Amino acid sequence: LSQQLGRIVLPGFPGGVWMCDLTTSRTLNDILLTIAHSVGASLNGSNPQFELLTKLRSQGRTLLILDGCEHLLDATASVVDEILTSTPDTTVLVTSRHRLGVSGETFVDLQPMSTQEATELFIERSNRVTPHFQASPQDVALIEKIVFELDCLPLAVELAAARTRVLSVEQILHRLTDRFALNLEADHATRAAARAAAAACRLPPAACCLPLASH
Repeated sequence: LSQQLGRIVLPGFPGGVWMCDLTTSRTLNDILLTIAHSVGASLNGSNPQFELLTKLRSQGRTLLILDGCEHLLDATASVVDEILTSTPDTTVLVTSRHRLGVSGETFVDLQPMSTQEATELFIERSNRVTPHFQASPQDVALIEKIVFELDCLPLAVELAAARTRVLSVEQILHRLTDRFALNLEADHATRAAARAAAAACRLPPAACCLPLASH
């Protein structure tokens, strides 16, 4: 959904619309480096924050879309706050179930996706975290059941898809009957994401939200 929005509003941002996948980020510095690489900032020095802000100031009205930051909300909030304070022509859109708590933040509720959209999102996210993932017709049928169990909520679907790194589609569906079982056989980051997925599964349809921060 955020990518679709980015394509729609692109003409209004001459500095570009930049997707930044923070799924693999583990620290504040990782976030800065990911965003800097996404916008093409020069990273010749040892201060990625300075180089990122310099790049954003030089390119005019810009939209940053930060995805996959659910596990680093505090660090993301710190980076977003600095970007908005230092580069007034930058708008930041963040996908999350929680507010960042930065100045100028607007919270936009999202409704569930259709089953087809949610299934396509699951497959796309699975391909991102598991490059050799191939969904057979049987897998697609199981994925449709998974997204139905998750009420087609985008964040819950994305987090469940991330489990394809360690579980088969059939195992994910089976473990949804005991949603917290998803966190028993994974590393710390995987367990944290699984708990978030389990929590997302229990949210009402309008509770999966998109914070829109602008300055």
